[in-house]
Amino acid sequence: MKQKIVLFIITVAMVVSTMAVAGAATTDPDDQWGDIIENPWADLFHDETQDVTDIPWDGPTTKNPGTEEAYPAKAVIKKIYKKKYASKKIKMSMKKTKGALGYQVVVFKSKKNAKKLVKPIYQKVFSKTKFTLKSKKFKKKKKLFVRARAFNHTKAGKWSKIKRVKIKK
Repeated sequence: MKQKIVLFIITVAMVVSTMAVAGAATTDPDDQWGDIIENPWADLFHDETQDVTDIPWDGPTTKNPGTEEAYPAKAVIKKIYKKKYASKKIKMSMKKTKGALGYQVVVFKSKKNAKKLVKPIYQKVFSKTKFTLKSKKFKKKKKLFVRARAFNHTKAGKWSKIKRVKIKK
């Protein structure tokens, strides 16, 4: 504990003495901040032979503030089917959509609700084109209606056509 207190006092004394030296060295009455004391170790850690512009950059470029991101293309459901021995799972695959980061999938009980996009029983977002939908709300011997759309950072594309899948078991 004594070592911490002594270390703190030494640090405070060094800061105060540095401020006093910097303030005493000024000769200009308009100079409020005093002379700048340079770091004597700066040359040890700085390599002047390499400029920042010489370093290759493979990362993403910054987006121009005036340009807008385009809407992704309309999503297309390639294949949808019920898994054989799993009663509450639906396997689905989509065509890769240009400009899409992910896909929003929505499941409805009726085609009328699917057209209006109201009362979904299941909705989820996926980043891949092949995925499995799992829910306890998928009942036996029922027809379900699925729609999907692609999205990117700021915008979502048009909804896909309504696809029907039948849960048998």
